[in-house]
Amino acid sequence: ALTTTFAKLTAFDTAGPQRGSTHEVAQDQLSVGIAGDYRVECDLAFTSNAAVLVDVELRSNAVKIVGLASQVNADATNRAAVSFGSVRALGAGAKISAYAKASAGANIIVCHGRLCLERVG
Repeated sequence: ALTTTFAKLTAFDTAGPQRGSTHEVAQDQLSVGIAGDYRVECDLAFTSNAAVLVDVELRSNAVKIVGLASQVNADATNRAAVSFGSVRALGAGAKISAYAKASAGANIIVCHGRLCLERVG
């Protein structure tokens, strides 16, 4: 259940191809191995037992990455999806993770989650 306080999402349990980052599945985060420019992407789908606004943001070492955030309306009858990303300069050792909160307390389930880093420069 999400509350009105940001919490780390724990929906990322499968590692995919590694392109300059390491998947830390147990910690639901990606670790940057080499400093550089990375395409950072996040795709999420939610279901909820109530109508709420869900805020999602990406963080580097638990600090919000400005410009890598989005909102989506979730309700009891439809699956809500959000997808966002950008190219960002990231330092070696940065830990990238997704956080979310709801406008009101609700039982929200992440049906699909993808967090991706790809070194582009």
